[in-house]
Amino acid sequence: MAAPTTLDSARSRPGRPPSVVEERRDMLAGLWAARLMLVPPDMISIYLAECAQAKDKAALVAKLHRDLTARGLNASPGLIREKLAAYEAQAARDIVRAA
Repeated sequence: MAAPTTLDSARSRPGRPPSVVEERRDMLAGLWAARLMLVPPDMISIYLAECAQAKDKAALVAKLHRDLTARGLNASPGLIREKLAAYEAQAARDIVRAA
């Protein structure tokens, strides 16, 4: 088994709050899932708050997988992890640009 990377284990340390990049990544992933599930616009902020409650990356993957498959959408945990990696990179770029 490969050693966890910083991105994989970012929130695995107890008591460590999520970073700005992680928060943005989770928001982007939640928006992606909400759009796929056709969540009404007035309910998206509620869904994003639910996504923000995930204690770590694995919990967010599990939540998104559960929600998407409950709606009949084919989204494997692997696909969701790929999306999270892409959204983490995008979040980092966004934050650097905003600084």
